[in-house]
Amino acid sequence: MTIIVKPELLNPDYPIEAFSEVLYPREEQIKQLNNIFKEFGEYGHFQLSLVLGLPGTGKTTFVRYVAYNYLKSNPRYKEVYYINCKNLSGRAVEKTLFFKLYKPSLFNEFELKDIQRNKSWSYGITRIFEKEKDRRVALIFDEVDYPIFLKNSIGDRFLHSLIRIPESTGNLNVSILLITNKLKFRLKLSDEVRQFLFYNIKFPPYHTGDLLEIVKRRATFSLKKGSWDIDVLAYLVKKVVEVTSEQNQGNARYVIKALRYASILADEQHKDKIDYDTVDMAIQQIKRDSITDDLRTIPLSHLVTIKAMILLHREKSKLRAGLEAFYPPEMSSSEILHLTNKILSEMGKKNISYRNLNYILSDLQKSDIIKKTNTVKNKYLYCITEDIDILEKAVDEVLKEYL
Repeated sequence: MTIIVKPELLNPDYPIEAFSEVLYPREEQIKQLNNIFKEFGEYGHFQLSLVLGLPGTGKTTFVRYVAYNYLKSNPRYKEVYYINCKNLSGRAVEKTLFFKLYKPSLFNEFELKDIQRNKSWSYGITRIFEKEKDRRVALIFDEVDYPIFLKNSIGDRFLHSLIRIPESTGNLNVSILLITNKLKFRLKLSDEVRQFLFYNIKFPPYHTGDLLEIVKRRATFSLKKGSWDIDVLAYLVKKVVEVTSEQNQGNARYVIKALRYASILADEQHKDKIDYDTVDMAIQQIKRDSITDDLRTIPLSHLVTIKAMILLHREKSKLRAGLEAFYPPEMSSSEILHLTNKILSEMGKKNISYRNLNYILSDLQKSDIIKKTNTVKNKYLYCITEDIDILEKAVDEVLKEYL
């Protein structure tokens, strides 16, 4: 028998806009989002709006929730398109949007082939609105920082093209809502785009009490009655906050994932409820998830340096007969540099210099992954501070994404 009755609600990526009773309200943000849809849907006001906050603070969930409810209550307001921009270039975003807006009746075969051959997606989008001047569309671009920050991309020019559509059509056809985890994203926009920003909706990190209420609601609707206690859920939240990095401590995704891991473990152990033991085991996976997510935000050179230090740690531990728990193996910058460049060469990547390495080691110290220890002949030694097994699995997982 399983204690899980709605497994989809234990997935933090599952769209829950139809499950309003599960949502932990963000009243101020919901009010602002409602205003955006109301002003555009009823009055045709053009807006370029920004929704920002750290990961796991409810941005995407509540944007989708408000859009879903507005579409339900306003049948005439039918066109709301959501595009997740992760790993997309600006041109790829334009192409995706073009085919969301495209109707076979708008272009003949020659026109469509010409747009595809020349990759003139921006032109094609503008032509769509010129042909259907009364068309009114709300666009939601999630993780919009990816195409704008991507090297060799067109930056925010795809946004600038959309902003200019009313000039071509004479109508306020488009409302644009941008979602990002980057708190300084606004500063990265060009002046031409930034001047059109009307709303700036901030989602602050959740507090511990908020996280407990979130996980309680998920447990209520996803697990069997009697399969959890509030004290165990409070313990789960406390442990998640302890093991996640500072920037992830208000991240609701981790408490939801911890609840899922603990529930699956309870099923595997044939238990009729989540207990402290299953939570403790789930927390180990959460710690790895948190480290993995943090590693995805650092450059490849930093990642390879950590891998080199892990290999040096393993090699030196063999000579210390189990003493690494009390005295972590120390390594010099020259040892680290030699092995880092060896790995980079094997990957076909450019080697780093001593100067580069010093910057990398400084960054890793700030992240509490490594620390300086003793000095030998006026040179620092370094050691790893994270759990070596968890760190190695996380590094290997992220390195696979590069290969």
